[in-house]
Amino acid sequence: MLSDTPLEYAESLFNKILDKNKDTAKISVIDPYVIPSDMYTLASFFGGFSSITLEIISKFETVSAEENKEERKEKLKTISGHLSKNGLFKEVSYCHSTEKMHDRYYIFWKDNNDKIIISIGGSVAQNFLTHTNIIEIKDKYLELCIAKYYFLLTEKKC
Repeated sequence: MLSDTPLEYAESLFNKILDKNKDTAKISVIDPYVIPSDMYTLASFFGGFSSITLEIISKFETVSAEENKEERKEKLKTISGHLSKNGLFKEVSYCHSTEKMHDRYYIFWKDNNDKIIISIGGSVAQNFLTHTNIIEIKDKYLELCIAKYYFLLTEKKC
């Protein structure tokens, strides 16, 4: 489906994935740069499925010298509380990883531990405008490597 904007296209693509995979229990967003406004974008992509937990795995890297990482994390938690309270998600959780991080993925975890892995070529805040891609990973070896990356990121928390 073609859309007027890349963001609309991404939203329709993710909605199709969720429509086809109603047993999705959790969506993990791996992105080193997460800012408060990203939560509204992610809610437009994945919100409205009150049975889904949204997990944000990030280094919460700063994009400008004026930013305070801890303040940003508090704003994210406040917004997430509102999204859960209003039924957009079952829960929103955060993992602040200390592991090196560059690649970005959305992992759709199903109840039976199957998963759909999407490689994302840019941070959420880029709104899929430039130098981004959306690629479903179907190669079993790459799936295994990304699953290892996920567990490495979630083991090394601060």
